[in-house]
Parts: sequence; C-alpha cells; structure tokens
Amino acid sequence: MHRALEIAAFVEVGVDPADLLAEFNAESGREWRAEALLFALRGGDLPALAIEAATTCPPVEPGLSREELVEVLALVRASEPPESGWYIDLFETAFGRPEAAALLFWPPDKWSWRRSGRKLTQWQPSEAAIVDLLLGTAEP
Repeated sequence: MHRALEIAAFVEVGVDPADLLAEFNAESGREWRAEALLFALRGGDLPALAIEAATTCPPVEPGLSREELVEVLALVRASEPPESGWYIDLFETAFGRPEAAALLFWPPDKWSWRRSGRKLTQWQPSEAAIVDLLLGTAEP
C-alpha cells in the first residue's frame, strides 16, 4: 500500500514513477496505471484501493464463451466492491483487453457521444450488447 501512495505522490508532482509502478505491478499481479492510483489518493478511497491491491487476480481459463462473458458482466453489475473489482479483472483478463469493462459505464467514444447532444447517463447497454461490441459483432 505504501508503494501505491508513493507512486500517486510522484504522479502528483510530475515525476515519472515507471520503475516503482513496474515493481508494484509485478508484486500485485495486476496492470495498474499510475493515474488510477493518483485518483484513489485524491478521492480518498484508500481502503478500497488497499483491498483491491491485496486481492489476487482471478485465474482465467482461455476461451470463455460469449454467454460466459455476458454472465461475468452481469456479476459486475450485481456486486459491490471489492467483489465487483474481481469480476472486472476476470472479464478484462478473459477478454485480453484492459478497461473493456469500462463500457458498462460509458460509450467507447464518450466525447463523440456528448458532442452529439446525448448525456452519458443515456448510455445503458445490456451486458450482451457490450460483449457483442467488444467482439466486433455490434455497432456502438
């Protein structure tokens, strides 16, 4: 946890924390971004960050089916942190795409979405629609 705070502090003052971040990621088995740690520091959600950092990544079997991916997204929506974070990690690891679960919360191009006059709160796709979008079988 101390290293996460140190990384966030480095980002805050404009120092590149690449080496510390690489160590932190190796120890946690995750792919943290320095900006995410800074966000947790600024937002004061350090207990949630500590729980997430201490939770190991889920083991993922290759080749999850479309239906299984949809089910994992449904579990993200139905759970609370830190459990929801575990399901997000499972989904993103299975998909092989960091931040894929972000489509639960905002469209793939949120700036174009907003410029078109739509509010981000109008983005409410189903779990199946998100999986299809990521698989390239649906339009945003």
